[in-house]
Amino acid sequence: MMFVLVEVKRQIVNLHQINAFPSLHWTKKVRNYLKVGQNLFHFENRTPRCVAILDSKVSLMAYFQYQAYWHAKCLQPIVTDNKTHVIYSSRVLLELNMNRRLAITLIALLTLVSCAKEEPLKVGYSDWPGWVTWEIAIEKNMFAKVGVNVEFEWFDYVASMDAFAAGQLDAVAMTNGDALVTGATGAQNVMILINDYSNGNDMIVAAPGISTIDELKGKKVGVEIGFVGHLLLLNALEKSGLSESDVELVNVPTNETPQVLASGEVDAIVAWQPNSGQSLNLVPGSTAIYTSADEPGLIYDVLAVSPTSFAQNRKSWAKVIEVWDMAVAFLNNPETREEAISIMAARVGLSSEEYKGFIEGTKIMSVSEASVFAERGDGFTSIYGSTKIADDFNVANEVYNEAQPIDSYIDLSLMQ
Repeated sequence: MMFVLVEVKRQIVNLHQINAFPSLHWTKKVRNYLKVGQNLFHFENRTPRCVAILDSKVSLMAYFQYQAYWHAKCLQPIVTDNKTHVIYSSRVLLELNMNRRLAITLIALLTLVSCAKEEPLKVGYSDWPGWVTWEIAIEKNMFAKVGVNVEFEWFDYVASMDAFAAGQLDAVAMTNGDALVTGATGAQNVMILINDYSNGNDMIVAAPGISTIDELKGKKVGVEIGFVGHLLLLNALEKSGLSESDVELVNVPTNETPQVLASGEVDAIVAWQPNSGQSLNLVPGSTAIYTSADEPGLIYDVLAVSPTSFAQNRKSWAKVIEVWDMAVAFLNNPETREEAISIMAARVGLSSEEYKGFIEGTKIMSVSEASVFAERGDGFTSIYGSTKIADDFNVANEVYNEAQPIDSYIDLSLMQ
């Protein structure tokens, strides 16, 4: 229950008791009159949310509450859910022998702050199962449930990073390696959440007749040079005792790899879903001869936030991470899994059956699952180690010139 002051007169207080939560029928305008001398303050169309926020400002109103009781002697503090509701106290204050200008100023400021529309956090996301999982949270209204205002914008992957770099977004979904590239080229960011790691969706797909990495020696491989597929290729070659010089690289945009493999211009391509799957479907007899499942942690997918937004909105970003956990739980719950997959598939224009394979190739993680990879360490089993390897790769391939300070790019404290 909440008490809203409707009218105040000298040492006479009339309260109307209303149901404020979970719902409130505001079929009539609620008018709160505050009388100070000859001045009449009129608050109209006050929403329950605004009233609730104003009602909870105990720290600013504690003194008012004390004065209201001892000077007006009209009301005791109202306590519900261990919170003292002091709306009435602040307004009774206006009838007391106190500094009226100060009281009016404080209440006006408090009202404006409480009722002002909060600017949403803007997040860019794109077509990857770990990021499409956010669609569950959007469709099931999970952000509203935890009280955070977030606006997700759908992009092609590269366009999402460009929008972030242009300052149009507070955060963007990208790989840990691309977080370094984005930062090194001017758009500083900090990774605050590990969404997933690729567990098979990134593939080296070979033309018919080639079944192992060894057989790529002397062959042409289509790959977007400097991107994560290039790193996957180098990892595969190294494990087979080969090096980059043992193959001929052909620079191909990832979204064009299926057509290039089908044309016969190359003997293999490197791509991620949906392009890797399209390559397999488009070229009969083609084979995935190496995938990200062969090196878990090679590619982490993260939520990267601008340092300014992170510093100014830590509590809100903590709620965003809470929502991520809710979405993953909805996906993993047998009772809601089919609905979750349907939501994700609809976002990218596929059937649920088609999209199930994409989900299987991605290790989408809850916060507790991801925390294992948030520990400092070398190698791919730690996001720190994986990001360092990505940094070395980027410098070696002249994606940028100087090694990046890895620690400044990672702050997973909100996952703890």
